[in-house]
Amino acid sequence: MSSKRAIKRYDYAAHQISNVSIETAGTLDMDIELKFNLDDTVFSIDVKKTFIEQLKDIYKALISIGKQQRRDAACRENALRALDATASVHKLNIAPGEGGLVKQYGELLAALNSAMFDTHTKRDFSDVFAKYIHN
Repeated sequence: MSSKRAIKRYDYAAHQISNVSIETAGTLDMDIELKFNLDDTVFSIDVKKTFIEQLKDIYKALISIGKQQRRDAACRENALRALDATASVHKLNIAPGEGGLVKQYGELLAALNSAMFDTHTKRDFSDVFAKYIHN
């Protein structure tokens, strides 16, 4: 029997967590399953029933991370809508003169990049794990 294992890392910023659930079997079965999706990849992890409290902590953390990811995605979508609205204003020639347009574009691009990549794409969820992982 082989003891070879493959480990793959998934970046939270690039993969959406969804469909998180814990599945318990009957009273005779000695394991429980943690199920979740990372984008389209389905994970099912079997754990001994004696570790149910620790598994509940991981479950809560994954649920919280998934909620934050959905919130961030909505904020990024709103930032793109704001960009579209601003582009429409410039198409209608309502925006200030030539010199102001270049300056406004640079400021808008900097703000959009900050919103998209810094403010609304969380990469470190250590606060979530600290809140939920107790054992």
